[in-house]
Amino acid sequence: MHPAAASRGACGPGDGPVVSSATRSSPVPAQLAAAGAPAVLVTRGTGEAVLPPVTSDGAPGVEALVVHLLERGHRRLAHFAGPPELSTTVARRAALLASTAGRVLDAAGVTVVSCAAYASQSAAPAA
Repeated sequence: MHPAAASRGACGPGDGPVVSSATRSSPVPAQLAAAGAPAVLVTRGTGEAVLPPVTSDGAPGVEALVVHLLERGHRRLAHFAGPPELSTTVARRAALLASTAGRVLDAAGVTVVSCAAYASQSAAPAA
């Protein structure tokens, strides 16, 4: 939504906007909240409680993945992370580090590579 529309509280047809592209530094959620728009964040939060987020908890899946890889003998793990301004990136990295803490890994352990986007083209140079 354009910031000018958000500042007027214009939501177009419907009851309110569903924001699925917010980053942790995006001004739009705060603008919508200040305008009193009945908006909701989907997929990721922004780190501040200005709008209610609808997200999933990926930590159990990350834990299951780590267990699966370690049970099959892997001792070095690489995580190609998305952009750091996205809350999903931060949550997945935290889940990975929590899941691998105290487990038997090689000295290299876990390598985290930050990528510009959630796209294979972003990870290719680091692979």
